[in-house]
Amino acid sequence: MVGSTPGVVLSASDDETEKKMKANTLALLTLFGFLAACPAPKDTGDTGEADADADADADADADADLLIGGEWTDGWANHTIDNGGWTMAAIDGSSTSLFNITQYENDFGVVIAQNNSANAWNADLWSRFDWIFDGTGALWYCQTIYDAANETAAVDTPAATSNDPAAGGCSGFAWSAMTAMTPDGS
Repeated sequence: MVGSTPGVVLSASDDETEKKMKANTLALLTLFGFLAACPAPKDTGDTGEADADADADADADADADLLIGGEWTDGWANHTIDNGGWTMAAIDGSSTSLFNITQYENDFGVVIAQNNSANAWNADLWSRFDWIFDGTGALWYCQTIYDAANETAAVDTPAATSNDPAAGGCSGFAWSAMTAMTPDGS
């Protein structure tokens, strides 16, 4: 019997082998076709070592509001903070600065923002704010950098040291304590 390869003569047992090979090839081609039609898995960076709901937790955190959103005062300025911006208005009315938030991470207490172009100081540069709640629940913040050349430089700025925010760790100074403002602005 002449097989599918020109010039090769197959015996009856070779004919059975050829049929099996064709069937296996067809099965493999079908499997490859199915796999090619499936979407590629999304790279989540998951090594498989975390708990099963870690990806769901990360997605929920990405959608969470900025934890320190609200109106605060630190004795020098009144702060209005939300997911999109951080406004500092000097209590004496001498200046107001706006920082346009591009990213934040509640778990690490970090806000990255571009200084507004209308700011009197460091317009259009970038800031990193680190914030913590201390053991008593008091909110502290440090503007760790206020003049980064770009967003990446602000992100890459090392976090302020938060061991004792009242004593220092914020670029040689103490962190600023924040007090929630009441509805009447005090």
